[in-house]
Amino acid sequence: MKRTKLYQLGDESLWRGPYARANGMGWLEGKMDFLSDSRQKDYKEFCDIQTGDNSPGIHIDDVGREWPDILASGHITLVPFFVSERVIQSLRDEEIPFRRAIEIPVTSIESSALRSIAPPKYYVLEADIGIELGEEMKDVPVGYLPPGKLASIPAGGIITQERPCPCPAYNSWNGSPLFTEKSPDVENQQYTRLYCDHSVTFLAMKEKWTNFKATELHVI
Repeated sequence: MKRTKLYQLGDESLWRGPYARANGMGWLEGKMDFLSDSRQKDYKEFCDIQTGDNSPGIHIDDVGREWPDILASGHITLVPFFVSERVIQSLRDEEIPFRRAIEIPVTSIESSALRSIAPPKYYVLEADIGIELGEEMKDVPVGYLPPGKLASIPAGGIITQERPCPCPAYNSWNGSPLFTEKSPDVENQQYTRLYCDHSVTFLAMKEKWTNFKATELHVI
């Protein structure tokens, strides 16, 4: 039987493109539980010692002149991206389930072109676990060969070794149109790294979500 294509959701990541881009996020009390307890603690401490603009919510970089549906998170490592209210409404209208949508306000804007344009509501989007990880054998770099050591390997070459690496296992996919992968670290399970099938990518095309990107997911 032919496999259904699965995709990883993301943004176009065009640094000097037309769309706004987040470059930071201040601690927002009561809205950070999309992070694990340990990551919340670390990020709260980080925000407490930051200098400069540390207002709670999303900080927008000095690039861009339009508000996108998929807001790139730039230097933020907390989430891959934010989504607009239009995306959330599209998912609801099509009855595509998701775990949670947590509204995160935009609180500072460096782009002069965007200061006069009210931003849409943006959310951290979460999906339930829908696929588990298996192991795939891959050649992994394990060392560096100094010049002149072995004639059979190019001088200065990288030594690799075949090792098992985690990879989404197609047969474990539960058929959810929007989902995340099960983390081997249960205490730090994240729900914001999103994957989908064609129903979400077709919806994105139909609704013309801006700055949207879907990359085919490699599965085993």
